[in-house]
Amino acid sequence: MQTTPQRVGRFWAAALERELSEGEPGSWATLPGDPRLDFMKVPEGKTTKNRVHLDWAVPDRETEVQRLITLGATRLWDIQEKVGEDDMEWTTLADPAGNEFCVVQSDESKGLRLATVVFDSNNAQKISRFWATALERKPLQVEPESDYWLPGDPPLTFVKVPEGKTTKNRMHLDWYAPDREAEVERLIGLGATRLWDVKNEDFEWTTLADVEGNEFCVVQAEGS
Repeated sequence: MQTTPQRVGRFWAAALERELSEGEPGSWATLPGDPRLDFMKVPEGKTTKNRVHLDWAVPDRETEVQRLITLGATRLWDIQEKVGEDDMEWTTLADPAGNEFCVVQSDESKGLRLATVVFDSNNAQKISRFWATALERKPLQVEPESDYWLPGDPPLTFVKVPEGKTTKNRMHLDWYAPDREAEVERLIGLGATRLWDVKNEDFEWTTLADVEGNEFCVVQAEGS
């Protein structure tokens, strides 16, 4: 079965119990809410593990994992290990397009909620400092040199991995700015690289790369 933006969007709509905006068939779909998720058709297929993924917290991990499998997810692996001072349990799954995501056991969660956006990184400390400065937040060291957490909305986590970035990320973050060009120049001053600019009848945005090459977009906020 062909994996269209609508098919992936419908999976996440069912998973998060939201209503999908189908968009243009075969091209894009949007899932309103917090966080908003957009699904876009691209020409290239998935060839490697995603370097950016979402972690979702739930009060009953196994029950939620089984529910997601019935919706079309694939179970990949289960982990139990100590992270910082906490004993953590999580399951890594893949959505119908193969995009990895994690379901994390959390007694504080009342339902499936976003726990953090995770970045694989070669230098977790360096990239956490870039994003901390960009977002004017304070990074927290979870494990020396290998795991840093950036509290906020959304929370960001940077984890050291042995492999480097080899292809364009299949998942990225879009950030709104009241003055896109001014924000882009500020981010370049912090170490980002400008990749390209796009303008259509609905939006204006600039795609940049952070200090490890992860793509992200700065979108002109409406009414600004």
